[in-house]
Amino acid sequence: MNLMKIIGKKVEQGEKIVLITLVDCGVGAPGAAGQMMAVFQDGTTQGTIGGGNAEYMVIEMAKEALQKNEKTFEFSFDLSEKGMICGGNIRGFGSVIGNNNRLIIFGAGHVGQKVSPIAQSVGFSVAVIDDREFAENFNNVEYFSDTIETLEDKLIFNDNTYILICTRGHQLDYQALRFCLNKTYAYLGMIGSDKKVRSILSRVQKEGLSEEVLQTIYAPVGLDIADGTPEEIAIAIVAELLQVKNKGCLAHMKDSRMN
Repeated sequence: MNLMKIIGKKVEQGEKIVLITLVDCGVGAPGAAGQMMAVFQDGTTQGTIGGGNAEYMVIEMAKEALQKNEKTFEFSFDLSEKGMICGGNIRGFGSVIGNNNRLIIFGAGHVGQKVSPIAQSVGFSVAVIDDREFAENFNNVEYFSDTIETLEDKLIFNDNTYILICTRGHQLDYQALRFCLNKTYAYLGMIGSDKKVRSILSRVQKEGLSEEVLQTIYAPVGLDIADGTPEEIAIAIVAELLQVKNKGCLAHMKDSRMN
């Protein structure tokens, strides 16, 4: 798989990547102008800009850019000053790409089908997990026909991951919740009645879930604005996603004119 396809796949999964491009390479320096390398959030790399100490320093710059949420950076090295016998100069830049918000939906039923296009319309990429073959009911999603037990290493979770649990049954909801609780995420919501939610949360709490983590779970999911139909439930859920993503407050915009 070529570098751009790898980057595209990572971005689609909600990962942030630094793409490094070598734009100038003096006589004696390793590498060639136009060479590219990707640095991923876990510190791994793909491609090369010539190797050696200079490449190591650029990788460290890329890691720092990811940590500081920078968009671009430039580099220029005299390799002889960096202790490299080959000498020469290299110059290039790094661009941070990706970081789109990703919604993972456990359950391909009516609610999941309604949530997916609304979430996509406001900028979320969507993945759907259901062991039933319902992929034809979704457009532009990454569909996993997997059981929850077989999902490990197939999904990427990070600070841009939003999770909605709306499976077809109580036990599947529980399994999905247990699967997600040790992951990194920005939002974790679970659909269900008050009784069902209390039952599942009580169960995981008895298994050692801390009260602090328990309080981060949005369950029952969604803002209290829906009439109970899948369409309005979906709107209420996406509204809650946006409230969390944008650190918004629950207020009427008209109230601002009164101040």
